[in-house]
Amino acid sequence: MKHLLALAACVAGLAVATGAAVAESASELVAAMPLEQRIAQLMLTTLHGRQGPDRAEQAVLSMFQVGGVVTPPPRDPVQGARYVQELRQAGRDKTPLFIATDLRRIEETPAGPLAPYLQLPTPLAVAATGDSDLEAVVARTTAEHLAVMGYNATFSPSLAATPLTAVGTGDLYGYGSDPAFAGRAGAAFVTTLAEAGMLAIVRDFPASPAWSGAGGLPVLAASEGLIMSRYLAPFEAAIAAGAAAIQVSNAIVPTLPSGDLPIALTPYAVQGLLRGHMGFTGLAVAGPMDDPRLGAYANTVEACIAAIEGGADMLYWRERAPMLEAIIPAIVRAVEDGNLAEERINAAAARVVAQKLAMKLAERPLPNLKDAEKLLRARRHGAQLDAVERFANP
Repeated sequence: MKHLLALAACVAGLAVATGAAVAESASELVAAMPLEQRIAQLMLTTLHGRQGPDRAEQAVLSMFQVGGVVTPPPRDPVQGARYVQELRQAGRDKTPLFIATDLRRIEETPAGPLAPYLQLPTPLAVAATGDSDLEAVVARTTAEHLAVMGYNATFSPSLAATPLTAVGTGDLYGYGSDPAFAGRAGAAFVTTLAEAGMLAIVRDFPASPAWSGAGGLPVLAASEGLIMSRYLAPFEAAIAAGAAAIQVSNAIVPTLPSGDLPIALTPYAVQGLLRGHMGFTGLAVAGPMDDPRLGAYANTVEACIAAIEGGADMLYWRERAPMLEAIIPAIVRAVEDGNLAEERINAAAARVVAQKLAMKLAERPLPNLKDAEKLLRARRHGAQLDAVERFANP
C-alpha cells in the first residue's frame, strides 16, 4: 500500500488531461528530437520474452526510443520487477517508457494456457455479481501489484459491450452485454488506477475482437443510433472518469461514416467520434497494426500512415517488435517524401511525451526486489475478491 500512496503523492494535483505548462514542455522536448525518434515515440510494442526482452527485442529497444511496451503477464512479482528493472536500466538515458501488462490476461503458450500468478476475478466474473463497485477493489489490488513491480500502465480494461451471441475466451476480458454496467465498472477501474499514478489503456473501441466478421476482422453491425446510444456508452463513462488512453480496434462499422474500412484507419474513429463527439483529449492508440487481416485493405506502412493521419497518437503492435526495424524508417521516408505531414508526427509525439511528463515517469524509482519478494510471499488479494469468484463460479 505504501507504493500506492507514494505514487499518488507523485501525481497529486495533476489532472489526467495535461495542463498548458506540461504541454509546452512536451512540445519543446519533441522539437529537439530527430524525426526518427519522434516517430518511435508513437510505437507501443508487445514484448514476448518471458524473463525480459529477448535478443531481437533488445536490439529494437536499443535502436529506437519507442513510446511504450506491453510485457507478458509476469509469473510472479519478483520476475515482474526484474523485467521492469531491465527495461528501465536499458533506457535510463532516454525518454521514459510506458511499461504495461495485464495481470488478468491468460497467456497462450506452446505448452498451453498460462494463468496469471494473481488470481484476480475476470471482468466477466465481476459482471456476474452485478456489483460494479467490486471493480474498484480489483483495481486497487492491480495497482498495488503493478506499483511494486514498477509498471506504470495496464493494457486494460476492454469496454466493448459483449454481444449476447459472442463466443470465445475474449468475452472473459469484457464486462458483459450491459453497457451501463460496463461503463460503471470501467470508470471505477480507470479512476482507481489513475489515483495510483497508473495509466489504464482502455481497449477495444468500439467493438470487441471476439466479434468475428468479414475477413476475420470484428464487425459491429448495428444501426448508427444504437451505436451512439449503447455501444459508445461505456467509453463515454470512462472518458468522464478521466481515461487518458483508448485503443481503437480494427473493427469494421459499416453503418458509420468509416464504412467498410477498419475504423482505426479512418479519421472518423479519432477525429469524428473520440475527439469530436465524445470530447476525449487523451492518447488515441490504433491497432494492432500488425494484424495480418489488415492486409486486405492496406499494407502495413500504408495502414500506419492512414492511422496517424486519422488522428492516432500511438500505434499498437501485438506480434514481434523487430518489425519496427523496417516500419519506423519507412514512416520516416513517408514524411520526407511528403506522403505524411510532419505536423501530425509532432502533434502525436507531443501528446505522448506530455502524458509521460504529467505522470512524472522519469522521477519514479526502480522497483525494489525485496518489496516484490514480500508481495510474493503474501500472495494476497483479499477475501472480497475470493467471494467474487465463488459467486461467479459456484
